[in-house]
Amino acid sequence: IGSQAGQAMTSGRLNIMLGFQAGLATNSGSDNIFLGTLTGSTNTSGSNNVYIGRANGSNLNASNNVAIGYNALVGASGSTASTSVAIGTDALKAVTSATNNLALGSLAATRVTSGSNNVSLGTSSFSNGTTGFSNIIIGSSAAVALTTGNNNIIIGEGAALGTTDVGWANSIIIGNSAARTVGTTEIDNL
Repeated sequence: IGSQAGQAMTSGRLNIMLGFQAGLATNSGSDNIFLGTLTGSTNTSGSNNVYIGRANGSNLNASNNVAIGYNALVGASGSTASTSVAIGTDALKAVTSATNNLALGSLAATRVTSGSNNVSLGTSSFSNGTTGFSNIIIGSSAAVALTTGNNNIIIGEGAALGTTDVGWANSIIIGNSAARTVGTTEIDNL
């Protein structure tokens, strides 16, 4: 339902598309729910997606994603990011090939492109992360400085906020405002 919604459908089945150009290019994708203007608009064969909100998944051709909120999980053009959950305005917005991510909160993991297996809970948490993987970030503005780090646990409002581009690895940082001035290549810290 909606102008150009599901316009290219040929063999896809069991889809729900509601909104201007929702599922516009979907031809063989099945079991999708696209609710909102431009949701899933470039998806051709991706299946098992739930996109609710304006432009969610609009540049993805992927499967097994959930995106709720304005511009959540939009993806770069031609993105194949899959098996992720993004809830909040601009959550996981820049994904390209990232998989298995969970981002809850406005701007959570908003710049992640290919980083996978991350959990980002809180407004602006891990908001500058790009390729980091296997991180657990909990707290508003937590790990804002972390861009490429791997295998970290960062918990607390403003923890690892920092002002420089960092690639920490194997570190645990707990506490509000903890590690605000840690160096750029910290490894194996508690």
